[in-house]
Amino acid sequence: MRLKIGLAGGALLCAVSGADPIVPVSQYRGVDVEGYVHNAIVSGVDQDEESRTAYDFGLFDRSVTVDVSVGTMYSGASSSQQSLIAPWLVAAVGSTSVSLGDVLPDSAAQAMAESSLEFVFDLLAPSTVRFDAQVSALNDLLGVDLYSADFSFWISVGWGLTEEAAFAGVLMPGRYVISAFGQTYLEGYPEDPPQTAVASWGLRFQIVPGPGVLAVLAAGGMAAARRRR
Repeated sequence: MRLKIGLAGGALLCAVSGADPIVPVSQYRGVDVEGYVHNAIVSGVDQDEESRTAYDFGLFDRSVTVDVSVGTMYSGASSSQQSLIAPWLVAAVGSTSVSLGDVLPDSAAQAMAESSLEFVFDLLAPSTVRFDAQVSALNDLLGVDLYSADFSFWISVGWGLTEEAAFAGVLMPGRYVISAFGQTYLEGYPEDPPQTAVASWGLRFQIVPGPGVLAVLAAGGMAAARRRR
C-alpha cells in the first residue's frame, strides 16, 4: 500500500458539496525532535530541540531536525508530517528517525523524534467511508486509530515490522477521532556502538460520494473537457 496526500480530489469534492459531511471539532498535529550529548572525555555537553504545530485546519507540511555533537560523539533526530484535513478527506503521512554515534566511556547520549496527529470530528449523517492505514517501525512502537464511543479500528506495530490495514463501510452519525502517533527514541550508554531507529505512518480517511455528488463531478468533468477543446 502506498498512501498519498490527494489534494486535487479533496478540493474538487469541497467545491461541489452542499453540506460538509465532516465537521471539524478540534485538531492537534505536530512534529518534535530532541538531541542530547554528554562527552565526559572532554567535559562537554550539547543539547537542542525543535518543534512545529498546526495552528488551524487544512494543510500542515512541516519537518524539523536537530544535530548535536561534542568531540566525536553525535546525536541527531528528524521528524516530518504532511497532513490535510478537508470536508470529505483526511490524509496524512509522518516519519521519524534518530541516530547516535559511538558513546565514549563515562558518557551518555539521547535522541528523540515524534510525529503525531489527533483529529476530532462529527459525522452529521450515515456515511460510507474508506479508511486506509499503514505503519512501519524499526526498534520503536507506533499506531494509527479511528474510533468513537461505539466503533474502533486500529493498527499498531513495533520492533522491525510493517503492517497495513483497511476498513470500508458505513459509519453512523456521531463524534469520531482519528489519531496517529510515531516516536523513535534512542539512549546511548558508555561504550555503546552507533545506533539508528526509524518509523513511519500513513492514513487516508475518505467519505465515499453518493450518486448526487458523483453526478455533479461527472458534469463538471465534461464541462472542463469542452472548455479545453
